[in-house]
Amino acid sequence: SELGNLVSSYQPFNLRNNRLTGTIPSEFGRLDAHLLKLSYNSLSGPIPSELGMLSSLWKLTLNHNRLSGSIPSEIGGLSLRKSLGDLNMGHNNLEGKIPSEFGSLEKMLFLKLYFNSLSGVIPSELGLLQSLNQLLVHENRILSGSMPSEICALRLLGGLVDLRADCDFDCACCITPDCND
Repeated sequence: SELGNLVSSYQPFNLRNNRLTGTIPSEFGRLDAHLLKLSYNSLSGPIPSELGMLSSLWKLTLNHNRLSGSIPSEIGGLSLRKSLGDLNMGHNNLEGKIPSEFGSLEKMLFLKLYFNSLSGVIPSELGLLQSLNQLLVHENRILSGSMPSEICALRLLGGLVDLRADCDFDCACCITPDCND
């Protein structure tokens, strides 16, 4: 694809708000960028698992697109374990479970998965993210269970300052909008 031909051209790789359409090329997995911003476009289709090979990536923003399918567990894999600190996949059409592998992302500060169709329970492994400052899982409507105590413990220790879930989700430690409206 034409976007795939740009792989070695830009560092950092910022294509935010460029009216891009089509799918994210798997060739992006070969980038040597610390920043990959593809937000506010009209990208569609699945997130390529090859993005999990970006070993120096610190920030990945895919929010406000039309991405669908499940979140590849490779994004929480060994390649990104020591680098990824900011992941935004909000405002897409993603479904399936939140990968438990995200719990191995040691540098994670901001994890934003809001406004999707994610289902299942929130993995307790996210409680291992000692640096986590923001976890946004609201507006998924079909998450089940309750917020794991391991994640609430991060909030009680003062590290996780912004934890948002829906009003009908059992989360005693979350910041929720006014649920009485």
